[in-house]
Amino acid sequence: MITDCVRELVKDDDCTGCAGCSNACQRHALETVLSAEGFYRPVFSAELCCECGACVKKCPVLAMRAHSAPPPHTTRTDCYAAWSNDRETHALSSSGGVFSELSKLVLEDGGTVFGCGWNDNLEPEHMAVTSVAELARLRGSKYVPSSIGLSLARAAALARGGARVLFSGTPCQVAALDRLLDAQARDQVTLIDMICHGVPSLALFSAYKGWLFRGETVSDFTFRDKSLCLQTIVARSPSGATYRRRASDDPFFRLGYGNHLSLMKSCFACRFAAAPRVADITLGDYWGVPKESEHPSGVSAVLVNTPAGGELIGKLIASDAITLMPADLADISRMNPRTTGGEWSLPSRRNEFLRDVARGHSFRWFYWRWYAPLRAKERVRDALLGSAVFWVRALKVKKVFCFFRVLRHAGNAH
Repeated sequence: MITDCVRELVKDDDCTGCAGCSNACQRHALETVLSAEGFYRPVFSAELCCECGACVKKCPVLAMRAHSAPPPHTTRTDCYAAWSNDRETHALSSSGGVFSELSKLVLEDGGTVFGCGWNDNLEPEHMAVTSVAELARLRGSKYVPSSIGLSLARAAALARGGARVLFSGTPCQVAALDRLLDAQARDQVTLIDMICHGVPSLALFSAYKGWLFRGETVSDFTFRDKSLCLQTIVARSPSGATYRRRASDDPFFRLGYGNHLSLMKSCFACRFAAAPRVADITLGDYWGVPKESEHPSGVSAVLVNTPAGGELIGKLIASDAITLMPADLADISRMNPRTTGGEWSLPSRRNEFLRDVARGHSFRWFYWRWYAPLRAKERVRDALLGSAVFWVRALKVKKVFCFFRVLRHAGNAH
């Protein structure tokens, strides 16, 4: 029975929380809600189910299991380093600002752009914008799972009506929308996915926001301010207090990304983080960019996966909206392995950590229970490594000194 299949789908550890199933259901028998661990999961209502099977047919994970071949509209991937030639756009973007320039093309053509933005409660949510003035809401990396709602169904409906649509999201979210589109509607949609590391617990992020200003609300937040470095977390409160820290020294970022303790289970072996991709264009950070392609404000890695994606990039070049340089896929993936696939090792204490998240502990508790011991171990490790490097260098100096002393004695002997 279809109902049994849906129940198994809901329980599946491979579920990405993409909301493809709930957006495919015409009877609203599936609703995507936040779990106690902080990940979006579909909740099934058997009373509303009409056994049509749309949810199972449209699930991108089940489709990936059944068909290992790449999507028919994906041909090859051309790679570039790029950035926006608009200084303000470049400065306000996480890396090179290419997403903003692509969005402007669609918006100026009367289209609609869907992407992740902060809602009024400073929660990540997929939303639609129809003007360049609204685009700032979608700019910048969010690093936490977004609430899709019915954005996939809305984007598909607009495309079926002949409207131009650009949809940006994680690879699994983009794959979910692709499953909802017929061939004619697909031609109306530009799909943009990102090089995604994985998503951490949204429940942990909510606790973290409460910790930042000791209970005071957060009025503004960015994961990628460029004031200290290209990865600076900045938060502000209504009273004017400011939190500013490098991502590498931030407890939420370290627990989620540095140690993978709070990453969603399906992210550890993501089925969608591989080339060729479903999206027309893939965007990400170009870490380790060659010197000839460097820019102090950041560089985007651009993967053009389809002819339609190449056409859009061509328009940006023709209008001098971006600077574009050829790049090598292997070079991009060397510092960003999720460009072409890659798996993360599952931390041995991940289940224990997420049980603590589900219990609703404060972030102060997580700081002292999990983060402080982690930092202490890292400091010891760094000290030992530093000491080892010192003694290796000292021994090298001693060997050189001894060598010259031997030469001097040899010279004196003659």
